[in-house]
Amino acid sequence: MPLLAVSDLRVGYGPVPVLHGVSLTVERGEIVAILGPNGAGKSTTLASISGLLRPWAGSVEFEGKPITGAGPQRTVAAGIAHVPEGRRVFPQLTVEENLKLGGWRVRAEAKRFAENLERVLGTFAVLRDRRGQLAGTLSGGEQQMLAIGRALMSSPTLLLVDEAAMGLAPVMVDRVFEMIRAVREAGATVLVVEQNAPATLALADRVYLMQRGTIVAGGPAAEMRQAGILDAYLGPMAAAARALAGGRAIGDPGRSERPGRRARPPGEVPERSARKMPPAGRKRRARGE
Repeated sequence: MPLLAVSDLRVGYGPVPVLHGVSLTVERGEIVAILGPNGAGKSTTLASISGLLRPWAGSVEFEGKPITGAGPQRTVAAGIAHVPEGRRVFPQLTVEENLKLGGWRVRAEAKRFAENLERVLGTFAVLRDRRGQLAGTLSGGEQQMLAIGRALMSSPTLLLVDEAAMGLAPVMVDRVFEMIRAVREAGATVLVVEQNAPATLALADRVYLMQRGTIVAGGPAAEMRQAGILDAYLGPMAAAARALAGGRAIGDPGRSERPGRRARPPGEVPERSARKMPPAGRKRRARGE
């Protein structure tokens, strides 16, 4: 029995349908990813699972029990935590205060609450260093770690992560995704939605591809790296995903050179730029000043 089973989910906003029969499963201990372009319905899928949206039709089962349209309070109580798109930390509260709010469900159990806080600070060392700092002053990557840590304070069995890499520099994408791996190693199951195909294919055990509110393909991440599948559904993201399969680091955009152009030595000024410079400027640039 899968930990999470979503069957024929149909959801919309007002009269406008967004999801058209989405079905997927997540097994205990997996990292599963939903990949797709902006507007594909990925965030709507997570919101429907966590109870933020009430489905029009279909079903959501967690640990064999129906939770369709149960609402966020019941889904959190059942063991699901949702890290929303855009991080959504409380900027005027400290890091520690944000984390404590995430543990609201277990606040009555003082020992468990303290253990959860220590576990999160142990996993995200940067949060320990900044526990008294206002959340709004953190970098984007640090805020993403805080959002994940806040969700972990509720001791979830299943963690839903929405666009963890959005707006982050490649080096910070690496760090955040390493933290997601650490969350899985600590015993949680993770369902992520992403547009960042290269990093996600290196992170996930299985991947679903979504377009226009439907799942169009799915399977083990290693198999989904095949050029035919990626080209068909990811378009421009496919080349980056194939580069990852060739050994490039997560989040590294690589370096491309135009055919026929020689590499320019350090200090050499491009001819077009040199023509626009006054003589004194050309001399300074040539000396590397």
